[in-house]
Formats: sequence, structure tokens, C-alpha cells
Amino acid sequence: MSSVPSRILKKLEIGAVDDSFEREADAVADRVMQTPDRSRAALRDDATKVRRKCAACEEEEEKQRQAAGRASGQRSDQRCTRRP
Repeated sequence: MSSVPSRILKKLEIGAVDDSFEREADAVADRVMQTPDRSRAALRDDATKVRRKCAACEEEEEKQRQAAGRASGQRSDQRCTRRP
């Protein structure tokens, strides 16, 4: 089989750097890059907020800490005295 294409394609022409199409493309790109994506901004803002745990979650975490302390032989009120 031959590797010659079945159609002859037109050679692409490269326009001037400052032609009207190039200016329009630059203007659209600038607008797109400056427009905030509200859906992403909402996700980012929501993810960076610090929230307190609800009382039920705090109680559950404390129970898990106490159970882990008893399982390892430590008293649950014992604090770590090691320095970071």
C-alpha cells in the first residue's frame, strides 16, 4: 500500500502577528482568563473554611480516643510530654 494521501490538502498559511483574527483571539483569551469561574471559586472557598465539629462528632471522637488509650494500656487523661 502506498502512503500517499488520497486527497491533496491545501498548505496552511500563517497570517501576520497583528492581523484582525489574532487580535480578536487575544481579546477573547484575555476575557476568558479574567472571568472568575464561580463554581470553582465556591468549591475553593468552602474547602478552606475552618468549621467546628458538631457535638455528636466531638463525643464520638472522644470515645474513640479513650478506647484507643485503653487498648494501648495508656490512661485516657494522660498527655504526651514529648517535644516536637
